[in-house]
Amino acid sequence: MKGRLRYNTDGNWYKGNVHIHSNCSDGLLDYKQIAQLYTRAGYDFIFVTDHNHTSTIEDLDNLPLLAINGVEIHGKDEYGSFFHVVGLDFSIPLPDKISFLEALRMLNSNNAITILAHPHWSGNSLSDALRHDFDGIEIYNHLCHWLNGKSHGLFLWDHMLERNPNILGFSVDDAHMLPEQPWWNGGWIVVNTESLDRENIVTAIREGNFYSTQEPEFKKIEIRGSKLYVETSYVQAIRLVGPKWRGRRVFAREGKGINKAEFTIESADHYLRIEMKISTAKGLGQIISSGDTSKGNRYQDIALYMYMCGLKMIKKA
Repeated sequence: MKGRLRYNTDGNWYKGNVHIHSNCSDGLLDYKQIAQLYTRAGYDFIFVTDHNHTSTIEDLDNLPLLAINGVEIHGKDEYGSFFHVVGLDFSIPLPDKISFLEALRMLNSNNAITILAHPHWSGNSLSDALRHDFDGIEIYNHLCHWLNGKSHGLFLWDHMLERNPNILGFSVDDAHMLPEQPWWNGGWIVVNTESLDRENIVTAIREGNFYSTQEPEFKKIEIRGSKLYVETSYVQAIRLVGPKWRGRRVFAREGKGINKAEFTIESADHYLRIEMKISTAKGLGQIISSGDTSKGNRYQDIALYMYMCGLKMIKKA
């Protein structure tokens, strides 16, 4: 039997950002100002993720786009490792002087989507990334790219996927809008779901039905037998990346572009993610397929990913 397709592209595509700070913590702008900026840049939804602060539903109503509650917590764990963790779809006020581990337990007990934030910038190790059963990891953080270049988490993501092929990869802004940190609209996700509302967006993210990008667009993906077919915007390269040295690739001829690729799925691939690159921008994504667990399915341990993330100059909106 063929692998079960994780991606469902029959719905609508919605552009969003999952790591943004307002003046409720260390950002400059209020919710309305942030929403207006992101709306003009073509966004459909945002998550407000202030440090140790959650907003009320009333705060996020009557904005020009869908705004969903979240939070960012930080601190040291029992081993002395320092973390920043974003929690999506979390609206419970955090007590003052709560420890990092207590806050993380609150996120988990309330079914928030937990994301290891900017691991390269924070100095997180592989053991750190694997320790707390995060739902996802930031594979590109736009603010950190401009602060000191420590913006990527691909190395850790690949190791996390080795253990759990359901780990999600996010491209984010981490926008603060400060005069000394003006960078935004440089990393985002695009979700495919039936309609633009909190429940559908959160469910699609939790299920990995989205891709992370800075420019390339993902159109369609399907599995027929042992073949994987991908359709994208025009790019310079499409790579199928697997564990360790495993991978396949399709490159455009010089001066040309490609928007389709075909790959053969092999039984030795524990997980696969697709990476697209356009000049200096590249891309990555989520679980596309996990194998049917029926007896005799030789793809039962495979998960496929689509990643859309990389380097791109800021676009002013």
